[in-house]
Amino acid sequence: MVLNALDPSDHARMRKDVASAFSEKAVRAQEGLIEQYATKLVSSLEQVVSNSEKGVVLDITGRINFAAFDCIGDLAFGESFNCLESNDFILGPFGSWRLSRLLLLLPRCAIILTLIGS
Repeated sequence: MVLNALDPSDHARMRKDVASAFSEKAVRAQEGLIEQYATKLVSSLEQVVSNSEKGVVLDITGRINFAAFDCIGDLAFGESFNCLESNDFILGPFGSWRLSRLLLLLPRCAIILTLIGS
């Protein structure tokens, strides 16, 4: 894993292996998908605001986390976890299967965790 590569030569080799996934061309190719999740997030927030009392402070952290999780699921696995729609993490008919799949792949996707933290 890139995050665990203490040896500079190991780090350089691992970084080179994943660099093409983060080229300008590769990132631009995902722009439409990311925009879809941004639109879903805004729609979800608009719905929350319209259903809330005027002047109430809303915590939107959960909705932002749901959108990020859905988007990353789609980018990494080709399908959303549908957290924004369900208002919860990992629901649906394949919920436990998706979670176990995610947990098995996370060590291989350390670079994604780095991007989330930045």
